[in-house]
Amino acid sequence: MGALLKLVQPINTVPANESACRVLNNRMTDRLSTVNNAVRTLRAMGYRVLAQTLFPVRGGRPEVLIARNGQVSIGPLLDRSRGRQWITEAGKKRGLCEFQGVTVTWEEH
Repeated sequence: MGALLKLVQPINTVPANESACRVLNNRMTDRLSTVNNAVRTLRAMGYRVLAQTLFPVRGGRPEVLIARNGQVSIGPLLDRSRGRQWITEAGKKRGLCEFQGVTVTWEEH
């Protein structure tokens, strides 16, 4: 005795382009990967990461805020980065540089 299977196509099918994830799309996952890699490296270099922003107001790259303290020199970061600059925001001097595809910022003391 054999079984007879009949394949039935569902009536309410959703086209593939409508079911694609709109939050974790390629752009978002690329940014997450870039930030995670940079943060891992920064932590391995001894920096404390305070904040991460995937879509910052300033610039197009993700942004990572690190803490400055007297025990860890900013020199190794600057040696491995490019585009360093210092700006004043809200009366505070802030450093910025591009590092592994992200903008790293810190407050100068």
